[in-house]
Amino acid sequence: MKLLHTSDWHLGKLLNEYSLLEDQRVILGQIVEIARSQQVDAVLISGDLFDRSVAPAQAVSLLDETLYTLTSQLSIPVLAIGGNHDGQKRLSFLSRLCRGSGLYLQGEYEPDAPPVTLRDDFGEVQFFLMPYAYPAQIRSCHTQCQGKTFQETFAYALDQLKKYWDPHARHVLLAHGFFARAENLQEVLLGESELSVGPADLIDSSLCADFDYAALGHLHRAQRAGEEHIRYSGAPLAYAVGETGEKSVTLVTLGAPGDRRIERIPLTPLRRVRTITGEFDELLCIAEDSPLRGDYVFAQLTQDAVIPDAMARLRTVYPYILGMKLLPREQEAAASLNFCRDTLSRDPRKLFEEFYEALKGVPMTQTRAELSQGLFERLLNSQEDS
Repeated sequence: MKLLHTSDWHLGKLLNEYSLLEDQRVILGQIVEIARSQQVDAVLISGDLFDRSVAPAQAVSLLDETLYTLTSQLSIPVLAIGGNHDGQKRLSFLSRLCRGSGLYLQGEYEPDAPPVTLRDDFGEVQFFLMPYAYPAQIRSCHTQCQGKTFQETFAYALDQLKKYWDPHARHVLLAHGFFARAENLQEVLLGESELSVGPADLIDSSLCADFDYAALGHLHRAQRAGEEHIRYSGAPLAYAVGETGEKSVTLVTLGAPGDRRIERIPLTPLRRVRTITGEFDELLCIAEDSPLRGDYVFAQLTQDAVIPDAMARLRTVYPYILGMKLLPREQEAAASLNFCRDTLSRDPRKLFEEFYEALKGVPMTQTRAELSQGLFERLLNSQEDS
């Protein structure tokens, strides 16, 4: 059975001031073509279909068009779950009715939802759908659940689904969340658009180890979460300035139980996200046929001087410019911040003596040093008492 794993479409997202709908239409067209050319048996979408809970009408139309092409025109089943950006109840609208057409859409956590079962020459494959759910959501569905964390409540919910587990079938999990091994956190690749991801959300990916494949969503860079068969497909587009790596979808081929093959298929965006660095005049003088003119670019200027109308002038060359910064000013700010931190960490009595010497041009006398020492001790003691 061939499965195409993708996630984090974030339809309707803005990159700075630019709508990405045109870019998303192109990239979804590529995903549909890969599904057709690879003759996949199902497409898995692991959450965050939309960028916000109330998606713009154009984003809803684009999703409708894509799902219709896959399920109705190509007869490819689609299994999708809600992510933390989705309006989960809205995403579930008409989901039970859609199952008859090959669209299995579970927007929010359902405590007794049975797995979706598909068949191939090797037998059945059970697909367990686990949308993003806060601990309180799972506890509200299971009054006997005492878990407080994402880790504890996810483990409980997954254990409840295991009652449908067929030991003779193969098993695939769709889940949306922050999955990793605690000992490998330093290896997790986070993008600039994932600032909210943190240890409080962490779920130990070893919980997914029993599945033949775990199709994860939430992190925007393609990577494995511990073991090779527990994977994030990554977002199909760059959604922040720093997310410049290659984007892809993941093709999973399940053979007999225990036999699987996993490969990444690259995607080609309509416009790449790039960072360009140099002197202002150099950045203005690029070739007329340079691909940078059609890409999303962020400019880093190496000179210190303020340039009048810099953004407007850069926009004449780079119509999709995302922003700019002066590198020397940023370095100065960082140096100033480090100086402040170093200063605050020093003994205030020594700092006052240095200030006195710089002001008067002579070292502080012994009498005045003793006087200042006594004053500082009184001040420090009063702070401790308060």
